Amino acid sequence: MGGDIGIAIVTTLIARRSQFHQSRLLGNVDPWNKAFNSQVAGISQALQHAGISAADSTHRAYAAVYGRLIKEAQTLAYLDVLVVFAVFTALMVPLVFVTKRAKPGAAPAAH
Repeated sequence: MGGDIGIAIVTTLIARRSQFHQSRLLGNVDPWNKAFNSQVAGISQALQHAGISAADSTHRAYAAVYGRLIKEAQTLAYLDVLVVFAVFTALMVPLVFVTKRAKPGAAPAAH
């Protein structure tokens, strides 16, 4: 049951953080951003050289940039979850030194 709860927490964290990062990254995607325009133009030009029409190549270029944005948002979300786990692990390590040692030959503790 603990594993199921852990998987649910990780899945929820990844989904929420991915949405957060996607919304933050989309702030840089606008028609007035020179880097965005040059990236779309470069992809579109490469697709036109491959024999795709101008309108279709522009559409595919936008789709490619959006796909990269989604992948980047998901990567950042996974990194966020790893940081959360690292913090929890760092907080739990001192608990190992606080716990009592079991005496040899003693009966196991009841649950």
